[in-house]
Order: sequence, then C-alpha cells, then structure tokens
Amino acid sequence: MITGGSSSSHCPTCTCRKKARIINDDDDRFSELPDHLLRRILYFLDSKLAVQTCVLSRRWRSVWKGVPALNLDTKSFNDSDEFDQFVYGIISRRHDSAPIHEISIENDTNKYGGRIEYDINESCGELFAYAASHGIQRLRAVEDIEDGFSHYVYDQGFLPLAPGFRMLTTLHLQRTKLFCPEPLVEPFSGFPNLRDLTLKDCYWANDEWDEEPAMYLRICGNQLLNLRIEGSDDVSMVEIFAPNLESISYRTYWSRPDFGEFDLPSLDRVYVGCWVYCRFTDDYHYRFATRLVNLLQRLHRARTLVLNSDTVKVLESCPKLLVGLSPFAQLSTLILEVEPFDVSQMKSFFFGNPKNKGNKSTKFKDSSLV
Repeated sequence: MITGGSSSSHCPTCTCRKKARIINDDDDRFSELPDHLLRRILYFLDSKLAVQTCVLSRRWRSVWKGVPALNLDTKSFNDSDEFDQFVYGIISRRHDSAPIHEISIENDTNKYGGRIEYDINESCGELFAYAASHGIQRLRAVEDIEDGFSHYVYDQGFLPLAPGFRMLTTLHLQRTKLFCPEPLVEPFSGFPNLRDLTLKDCYWANDEWDEEPAMYLRICGNQLLNLRIEGSDDVSMVEIFAPNLESISYRTYWSRPDFGEFDLPSLDRVYVGCWVYCRFTDDYHYRFATRLVNLLQRLHRARTLVLNSDTVKVLESCPKLLVGLSPFAQLSTLILEVEPFDVSQMKSFFFGNPKNKGNKSTKFKDSSLV
C-alpha cells in the first residue's frame, strides 16, 4: 500500500539541499589543498588568470606569488602598456624566494600591428634578468603572426644575460630576432646546462636594418642532447660543437646556410628536411643539393637518418653528388618520407662505407623495407 508519507528523505527539496551542501563541501576541500598543489594547478594557467585567483578568497590571495612558472600571452592584454605594467607588477609582487622554473611568452603581433615587438622588448629584458637570478630552467618565446615577415625582437640585452642562465635546460625560440654586434655569434655558450634547444624561423642581424646574412652561428653545448633548427636561412655559416648531442632536426626553406665544422661524437638520430615551393633553375637545384650533401657529410655519425620528400627529390636531381665513398660508417636505418622507388644509388651513398658492417634497412613512407 502506497501512503502519502512526508518523510524528508524523499523530499526533492531536501535532496537538492543535500547536493548543494556536497558541492559546497567540495569547493571547500579544493581550497583546502596544500599550497604546493594549488601552485601546481596555477603552473599551467596563463599568468594573468593565475594572478586573478587572488580575488577568490583570502586563502587564494598569495598563492600565485609562489608559482614557479610565468605564462604570458600578449593576446590577454589590451595594449603593450598594459603588458608592461603586468610584467613589472608580477616581478615586484612575487615572493622573492620563489624560484622561476619556466617562462613562456607568446607574442601576437597581428593584434598590435607589429608594434608590440619593440614595445615589450624592455619589459622582457627586465623579466629575463629577474628569471636569470631565480634559477630559470625552461624558456619558450613564440611569435604568432600571419604575414610571415615580422619578428619578435630581443636586442643585444638578451645575449649578455647568457651567463645568468646557468640553470636553463630547455630553450625554445620561435620567430625571434636577435641583434648581434659581432659576425661570429656563440649565443648559447653561457648556458652550461642546456639540453634541449629549438631555433625556429629565428632572425640574426648585426643591426636593426641588416638584411644580408653575414652571421657565423656557432652552437656550443657540452650538455646539449637535442637540437632543432628550422629556417636559419639568414645565417651564412653554421658550426656545431656538442659532444653529447644525440638528436638533431634540421629543416630549411632555401639553399642557405653553408656548414662549417661539426663535432658530434654521440650523434644517433638525424632528421633533414627541406621545402621546395616552386620550380627553380637547374643551377639552383645543384647548389641546394651541394649544401645538403655537405650537411649530410657532417652528420656522418648518425645511426638513424630521416629525409623528407623534398630532400630526396633534390638529392635525386643531382645523382653525381652521391658518387664516391659513403661518409656514414655506422648508419643502420634510412627512412625516406616518399613512396617506394629504386634507391640503389642512394643506398650506395648512405650504406656504402666499408666500415659499416652492421645490419642496414631502408624504410619508405609506408614503412616497407628494401
């Protein structure tokens, strides 16, 4: 028999109240997490949002001041003045004893019509000086643009800071412009613990209006393990001295640069990629292929080598450059990002060294072996 009992246990209103109390209890539990967990959560947020958590309650008022990461995106600010004020404010209000492990800067020059690159340079210099004195380990600077020409500027003030970045292990610079007064540049020699370095579409110049590639870029790093270079075509010469380097990825759009001395005794894996966007003259292809072969000869210690499709096409267009003794004495795997084709001449160049007595395999785009 069903009765019309009024037990509160079946009251929808009471149930909702209980659910509300549970939700409120959960909120309290979240706020009661220890500081190190709250800082870990804020670590992954945009720093502007992280700072804004100070208004949630008294509990959150100072949590952001100890977060060991700064994530800055110029899209979060109305103009460069607001960006500068935020940077100076966060530097002055953080706990001075709190370390900085990571800085990430994303600069949207589309929003500011390209002017932001100059406006934020001074405040970023202050930020880097602060980070250098607080044990920074990872630095990432990326520019988001549409036209492909503007560059995020670091002037000469960035390079002298190098001795201060003694704890830096990871550096990612994308579309970054560096003014360097000397023709021979060793920008990372003062980073003794650097292990991962990415230079993507960076621009090196002797002065602000220098348009010709006159730079000799030398990359030195005793602890460097992984190196990625993409689009360093304004540099006329690259040299690399990294005794512990295991992996290198090199991507280029044009025929520059030339390659000087490489000292890479621990090299294991290499990726070489080039992009050919239009039809060039035979002379251009030959010069391009000559530089690619020059690069490959300097990477002769590789055990695994990956070539993208355009690299294969450029090398195929100049078969005479592949004649002669193979420089690769320990290459075991060659990966060609193309459909299968006759690679007999190419295999001779890569696997023909009589000192290379190990097992060898060639893989195509579809992972088939030949």
